[in-house]
Amino acid sequence: MAKILRCPACGALWRLTGETLPARCRCGQCGTVFSTDKAETAEVDDEKLKARIAEREAQLAREEARRAREAAQAREGEALMTKIAADMSSFEGGAAPEAAAAAKGLHAEPPADMPEVRPTKSGSAIGRFFAVLFGIAALLAIGVCAALYFHEPILKSVPYLRPVYEKVCTQAPCPGFVWAQPKAFEGTAEVVLGETADLKRPDVRITLRNTSAHPQRMPIIELKILDPAGDTIVQRILEPAEYGIATQPAVLPAGETVDVLVHVETPLPYDAAGASVSPVELQ
Repeated sequence: MAKILRCPACGALWRLTGETLPARCRCGQCGTVFSTDKAETAEVDDEKLKARIAEREAQLAREEARRAREAAQAREGEALMTKIAADMSSFEGGAAPEAAAAAKGLHAEPPADMPEVRPTKSGSAIGRFFAVLFGIAALLAIGVCAALYFHEPILKSVPYLRPVYEKVCTQAPCPGFVWAQPKAFEGTAEVVLGETADLKRPDVRITLRNTSAHPQRMPIIELKILDPAGDTIVQRILEPAEYGIATQPAVLPAGETVDVLVHVETPLPYDAAGASVSPVELQ
């Protein structure tokens, strides 16, 4: 039988190899030091444990394959939009001189002795070709404008296109578009005493600042509460609603700052001396 120990801070499960439990352990996942007599323990059949580990590894492999597929689809979408933009640019560069020459020819007065020139079939064919080319370019332009304007329903259906939109909308107008870049935020945290003046159940003041030039969605954050030695007592991943941002979706304008207060409900095993916060980059 295998002995399993659960970290009381982050819930990570660890297999103990010795016969006797040590008095204190440090979690390899979150770094929390805790007493083993206060942690949950269980004994699991070795074969069942191996089967569970194999199942978890297979699940992680499937998740990695899914992320790889989404990344490949995102690259394909970016390449498609880049090709559309290049096609529109080349058309505009080639059509303008033809249009200018045509306009100049319409206003020019031919010499009196110049013989009359009638359009040939080849000239008509060239005209039709340019008309078709102009129609295709116009449809592409309309499609691109519609994709930029109606970005919200498109991103709900195809979320992996968001990086493509973030690059394009930096240069092109995208009405109402909101970026989602956790690295655009700077965060600080400090421990303050609550009404009970108890360092085992303190309040944590979190400050987040949008350092980018664009409006950003409020990020998911990682909050750590530290002991006097700087070690992590407890670590949590918090959604915006969990750290006090009630409006959803929460958006912070460019250059602005928001302050929130998070209260620790469950008593900590040690007195809190500090805290740190960092935005979480989703993979």
